[in-house]
Amino acid sequence: MNQKGELLMRVAVIGKGNVGGALAPNIAAAGHEVVYGVKDTGDIEAQRADGLPQKVVREAVDGSDIVIFAVHWGAVDDVLSQCGDLDGRILVDCTNPYDFQNDLAPLVPNDTSAARVIAGKTKAKVVKAFNQVGAEVMASAPKAAFRPLQFVASDDEDARSIIIQLAKSIGFDARDAGGLEYARELEGMARLWIAQLFWRGLPSTTAWQFSAV
Repeated sequence: MNQKGELLMRVAVIGKGNVGGALAPNIAAAGHEVVYGVKDTGDIEAQRADGLPQKVVREAVDGSDIVIFAVHWGAVDDVLSQCGDLDGRILVDCTNPYDFQNDLAPLVPNDTSAARVIAGKTKAKVVKAFNQVGAEVMASAPKAAFRPLQFVASDDEDARSIIIQLAKSIGFDARDAGGLEYARELEGMARLWIAQLFWRGLPSTTAWQFSAV
C-alpha cells in the first residue's frame, strides 16, 4: 500500500511497442513495480529510453502479479508459450482482433472475443482492459484535461477490481463492465474508435468520456 492506501502491484508488461511503451512508464510513475517482458533482452530495437528494466518474458512473468499483453493479436499464442504457467496471475488482454489491412474485419467469430479465446488457453484470470483507445491517450491519461474512460471486464471479480484500481492510478475513469462476456463489446468500442481515426480523421488523442446529461 502507498500513503494513499492504494494497492501497489508487481506488473509485467509484455511488449515494448506503442501500447506497452505508453502504459509501463505511467504504471511505474504511480508507484507500482514494473518490468518489460521481451523475447530477447539483447535486442537493441527492443530497448526504450524510459529506464525501466526488461527481462525475458518467462522471468518477467515469474516476478509479477499482473501480466499485461501489450502485443498484436497475432502474437498471442507465441507470447502465451513464452509465459509458462500463469495459474493464479491476472492476465490483462489489450489486444483487438481485427484485420487492419482489410477494413478492420474481425479475426475471431462474432459470438466471442479475443479475451474469451485467450481465457480458453490459460489458467490465468483474464481481464479485458486498455484496448478501447490508442497509445497516445494511454500515455497522456495522467495529465489529460479529463479522465478518459476505460472499461474493465473479467469473470473474476477480484481481478476486475484490481485492474480497475490500476487503471484509476494511471489517470483513467475506470468502470466495471462486468463479466468477460462484455469483452466483445469493449473490442467493438476499439473497432469504432479506430474507424473514426482511419476514416473520419479524428485525432489519435480522442478519448471516450462517460458523464450524465
